[in-house]
Formats: sequence, structure tokens, C-alpha cells
Amino acid sequence: MLLSCDSENKQVAVPSKEDTSHVIELTNEQFSNSSIQCSLLQWRDISEIVRVNGLVKLPPQSAVSVSVPYGGFLSSTDLVAGARVSRGDVIATVEDQEYITLQQDFLLAKETLAFREQEFKRQEELNQSKSTSDKVFQQVRADFNSQKIVVKALGEKLKLLGLDPNILSAESLSRSIRVYAPISGFVTKVNVNKGMYFDPSTVLFEIVNVDDCYLSLQVFEKELGKLQIGQKLTAFTNANPGKKYECEVLLIGKDISVENNAEVICKFVNIDDSILPGVFMNAEIRLQSKSSPAIPSDAIVRFEGLDYVFAKRNERSFELVKVKTLVQEAGYAQFAVEDSAMLHDREFVVSGAYTLLMALKNSASE
Repeated sequence: MLLSCDSENKQVAVPSKEDTSHVIELTNEQFSNSSIQCSLLQWRDISEIVRVNGLVKLPPQSAVSVSVPYGGFLSSTDLVAGARVSRGDVIATVEDQEYITLQQDFLLAKETLAFREQEFKRQEELNQSKSTSDKVFQQVRADFNSQKIVVKALGEKLKLLGLDPNILSAESLSRSIRVYAPISGFVTKVNVNKGMYFDPSTVLFEIVNVDDCYLSLQVFEKELGKLQIGQKLTAFTNANPGKKYECEVLLIGKDISVENNAEVICKFVNIDDSILPGVFMNAEIRLQSKSSPAIPSDAIVRFEGLDYVFAKRNERSFELVKVKTLVQEAGYAQFAVEDSAMLHDREFVVSGAYTLLMALKNSASE
């Protein structure tokens, strides 16, 4: 609702003489040649925006270092940094004589277990008919149980190598094993090459699942009370500020740092491959909107680091009033003044405010 300054005459209080340095009165010619327009404050729903920044991070389960428990020689791999893999894909083949020894020990232990199981059953029958002593039976039972432990332990070692002990046989013995991708994601590091020997502590590959990336924001203590779980926000990078990513507040930290801020964890609603761990991002958190008087943002002029508006006194007279800009959104702004009563039924310049500021400063310098 924009009204011409001369559309209506309103009765306003005349400021004292000491305030004339903040008052500009235009001549008829100046006013007719200007494009000044005035308007009452308008009630609008404006959301306060909290601007913060933070880093993209990964949860521990989404970054995996791939190694082989018993070491060995790398036989083959096609992986390069940046390659995408799916969980269960074969990413390398390794070989070592230790693998043969382990499979051999398991098969021999399994055969021994079968023999001791038969002996246990035989001694159990004899013991029930008192044809053998309890001591002999107890020894046979102990040997049987010990052998089960040996077979179970060797089977678990085979599982660490990706071998299935249930289908292992003398015909399937192999000197090589396959290494499988434990998660889906991107390969970030390849630390070995073909023919290289590595020990159990060597990390062969590093894989990250960027789909699980989250945004860790640092929010000042005074702003924490305005946030809530599930609140929406938008994030963007310095490299591409036009690309917005929708996020949602997931967790609000309770630990206040020495810098008086806390960590706020946000999950991405939409994410792409350009969002990687360690990327710096800016975020705008939109707080709950409320209806309050507002003015077009162009009505607020900035001079010497302070914000001002021009309040209409009469048809051609305007007063420069210092204000504090609170919130700006969609071309409108909310502001506060020392005397809130002056906002009631008062018109403000919404077009041509900088023209008035220049005229006021020029007249003050003469």
C-alpha cells in the first residue's frame, strides 16, 4: 500500500528546534521533481533468519578402512581413487601361503572332531553299561569338547578372510582370497599396488559413503533457544552459493564451548556427489515467522554505519529517524525505534529515501 506524500495531510507533532538538523523540508519545485512516496507500516509475516557456518562430516560407520587380518600379497585390483563401489563388490584379490595353512588346519581339525565324536558316543554307551570307568569316559568327553573349540576357532579365522568354513573342502583349497567392499560409496584412498606385500595393520583402501554426510554447525548460545528438532534450513558453499541444499535439524548439542557456541547436527534432505567430508558450508536457519509491522527494505538508508528511515511530518517535510533493523526478508524489513509510539499511524518514505538523505546532508554542509 503506497500512498503519495501529498495524498493526505496528517497532524504530527512539530519537533523542537534542536532536532532541525534531522529535518528536511523540500520546496514545491523539489518535491514535484522527486519520486518520493510514503506509506504506513504494513503487517507482514517475516521470519527471522539465523546465519551460521560449519563443516560437512561423516558418521564413523560411513567411513571404512579396508585391510586383511593376515596380510599377504596383492594379486589384483582395479580400484582408483574416486571410483564408486557397491557393498559386496570384489575390490581386490590377495594371496599368501598362510591362507593354505589355515585352511589345512581347519580341515584336519574337522576330521579329528568327527573321530572324537564317534569315540565319545562309543565310550558313552560303554560307561552306561559300566563296561568302562568314569575316568576314561570323562577324558574322552573332554577331548571331544576341546576339539569342537579348535574347529570353531579355526572356522572364525576363515570367516575373517571371507571364506565359508561350511563349504570348505580338500578340493576347494586356495592360496588366494577375495576382498569385498564392506559398504557402498566412493574410494578415497588406494594405498597398495599389484605385487606389494602388506602386513595385517596396512590399510589397503579407504571408502566413504557420502550419502550419510551430515552438516555440523556452530551456533551461538543465544541462538540455541530459538532452534528445535526438525527445523528446516538451507545450506550452500562459498564456491557455489546459488546451489541450495535443504537440511533439517537432527540434534542440538548441550555442550557450550569457550567461544559460547554449541554444535548443531543437521541431516541433508537433498545431497549430491559434490558434498564431501571437510567441505565448509554456510547455512541460513529460518525461525518461526510472526506477523508484525514492516517497511520495504529500500526505505531504510545506511549512513556512517547506522540505519535510518524518513518519517513524514507534513506534505513536504520529513524527519530522519535512527532505527535498528531487526529482520529482513523478501524485500521487507522490521525495525525498532527508541520511541515506539511514533510508529502508530505514521507514514514513512518508501521510495526516494536516499534522495532525501543526500539533500539533508547537503543542506547541513551549507
